[in-house]
Amino acid sequence: MKNLRRIRRFHRKNKKGKEPGEINYWQSYSDLMAAMVLVFALIIGFTIYRAKEDYENIGREAKEKDWILLKQGQELDRLTGRLKEMEKKMADAQQEEAETDEFLQEYRALAEQNDSLMKQNEELSDSLRELEEKTERVYAIRRDIVEELEEEFSDSDLEVDIDPESGTVCLDSNILFAYDDFRLSNVGKETLDNFFPAYFSVILRNYDSVSEVIIEGHADDRGDYSYNMNLSQARAFAVMNYCIGDEVIDGVGVNDEMFSEDELRVIREIVTVNGRSYYDLIYDDGGNVDADASRRVEIKFRLRAENVLLNGE
Repeated sequence: MKNLRRIRRFHRKNKKGKEPGEINYWQSYSDLMAAMVLVFALIIGFTIYRAKEDYENIGREAKEKDWILLKQGQELDRLTGRLKEMEKKMADAQQEEAETDEFLQEYRALAEQNDSLMKQNEELSDSLRELEEKTERVYAIRRDIVEELEEEFSDSDLEVDIDPESGTVCLDSNILFAYDDFRLSNVGKETLDNFFPAYFSVILRNYDSVSEVIIEGHADDRGDYSYNMNLSQARAFAVMNYCIGDEVIDGVGVNDEMFSEDELRVIREIVTVNGRSYYDLIYDDGGNVDADASRRVEIKFRLRAENVLLNGE
């Protein structure tokens, strides 16, 4: 633009009468073009510089965004991990809650069972106390009868063996019968004449408490079971028949002088006969069978209260 002004001033001077000189138009245009190129170069340089600066800024911003994205990704991963942990904890909590509910249900069921068992235990304790009281009463009644029997035979010449616990009386079979025989001997009859009236005098005094009197025959282990069963039963029956029976066997029948008719009626209601063969043997101190002691007749009594205990009434 300056060169153009110079050219115009030069032409104005020439119009005023000055001498024209030689004008170099190519040099002016060259300078103009050089100036324009310089301007364009500066513009392009400035543009490139700004573009480079913008590119660098964009690169920095991109790196910052990448770093931010990286951090956000890391934070997202951390939060995802925490979320998974929380989900796992929640699942565990739900499982634990379910197990707790199941445990509570089992606990309630066990508590109910425990209450039921405690109630049953109380009922059993009451039943046990009642049973103990009944048992003690039975023992007391039995002790009283045993004491009466012992007192009854204390001044007797009979050799009577009375069990102090059960009250069972054992009569030596060798006195009552000959070996391997069920017929009463004379000594046996005399023994029964003295024994049974005394024995049943005690039983009749306690008739309200006694439910049964058992005459039980026993044999030793010589011979087979059936033979000894028949022998033990025959001996027990012979004792019963001689004392309270009404049959005559080999000329031997009831001893009418032992009991009155009223006594016979009452005694017959409670007397039973039994044979045990060789299933209740007696042993000596060496552990061997005592055959003489095993051959015997036992007289036992059972109390009415025992029937109550046995029947659970």
